Amino acid sequence: MPCYGDACVDPTYDNLRYQDNTIIRRPGKNGASDIYFRFSKGDHPGDGINVATSDSLSGQWHLNFTILGQLSDISKSDCVSGTYKSQNFANSDLNRWAPEVHFINNQYYLFYTVEDQKNGYCFDQCVATSPSMDAGTWTDHG
Repeated sequence: MPCYGDACVDPTYDNLRYQDNTIIRRPGKNGASDIYFRFSKGDHPGDGINVATSDSLSGQWHLNFTILGQLSDISKSDCVSGTYKSQNFANSDLNRWAPEVHFINNQYYLFYTVEDQKNGYCFDQCVATSPSMDAGTWTDHG
């Protein structure tokens, strides 16, 4: 499906396209229109997960905000606390990717992968939650 709008190409990073997209629809309330949320991997480690929205699956997609740019507690990761604890580790080295969102019991769950490319390619599966998917409502659980 073609992508239209400011969330399709990021000119600040050599025009790279957003990767690892997942889309979920939030039903409108009280007569409001449905909103589609698209979660995608940032282009570089440390970028977090990009969140774009649209009134339609066919676009215009608009980049609204980024989440998980700074993980709340990276010490929960085995990449930091387990085998790789002695490694020099920085939050900015983490690549967040493969986002997947589900709505369960009136809560949105964002499952994502954390990868530390710099220190031996350590991978972790993580989760964040939100009651609405809006900016500022996400809680990272590691």
